[in-house]
Amino acid sequence: PMSLPANPRSLPAAAASVSRYSNAAALPAPVLPDYSPASNASGNSRPLVPSWRRCVQAPATIFLNPIVFPMWLALRLPHWALDSRADTSARPPGTSPTLVVAEQRGRRYVVAADACALEQGVRRGMLLADARMRLPDARVLTRHIAGEVAALERLGGWAWHYSSQVHIARASDRIECARVVFEIGASLRLFGGRQRLLERVRADLDRMGYRYTLGVGDSPHAALAFARAPSPKHRAKGLAGLPLTCLDLDAQTTLSLKASGLRLAGELLALPPGTLVRRYGKHTLDELERLRGRRPHGLDFYTLPQRYGTRHELTGAVETTQGLVFVLRRVFAE
Repeated sequence: PMSLPANPRSLPAAAASVSRYSNAAALPAPVLPDYSPASNASGNSRPLVPSWRRCVQAPATIFLNPIVFPMWLALRLPHWALDSRADTSARPPGTSPTLVVAEQRGRRYVVAADACALEQGVRRGMLLADARMRLPDARVLTRHIAGEVAALERLGGWAWHYSSQVHIARASDRIECARVVFEIGASLRLFGGRQRLLERVRADLDRMGYRYTLGVGDSPHAALAFARAPSPKHRAKGLAGLPLTCLDLDAQTTLSLKASGLRLAGELLALPPGTLVRRYGKHTLDELERLRGRRPHGLDFYTLPQRYGTRHELTGAVETTQGLVFVLRRVFAE
């Protein structure tokens, strides 16, 4: 129980002593002045003199919500051009490796590959001719951007299970791969804490058959930086321990930073703002400020459509029921 002082001037301070993190605090009845006329022994009424008494009222209950700090989750989908296709993850083991290729300036290059092809040394950005030397029997698919966009929008709808602030983007000249970013700080209590929420997100993605890297940070750009980390060891060191390649900097700026002897994000964050602008441009300072959440992130949010519709493209004939089961499982999960 909390006792209130007799001096009414100290009432606001006493009421403010209730912890802001408590869900409900029961305050005792306030002390109010009594201006009822007092009579002396002769029966004459004296002037109104305030006398302090405790009101006989039910204690008031004040509900205070805890402060919610922003927390963002980022998903990078490096092989989205292949994983977004409905039947690729349901193929039985022992089948030929699969590659997805795109054409630029008359050359065909790999934009996505399955696990078997990656084990044989095929990488994103590799020319198809070089990949054929490693995998002569590989199955080659042409990239279908419209299908990628539709699947990414369905995944954005899935992210609405956890947040109303969802950002989606497909790979482009500025973005290295498809990604989904959404705010989870406001949903932690609903899902039983951070660990349980992350476990549920991972279970959903594994059930849908998507390959991804996950990062969590205080800002969207920090979450993306942690998602780009090469190993959990780098994530454990915080932002300061991330390599410069994890930041959203253009290639020319990254080369200039490495030429100056900088290797980690912490070394870059330790430089004064004036030095950063003078040596590496204002865009570098802007990126670091967004990384630390000191400036607006500038990301567009995805809104749910009025009517839900889905279309899943099959790259070939489905000869077993397992292929259809996988497609239906992904539809229901999204």
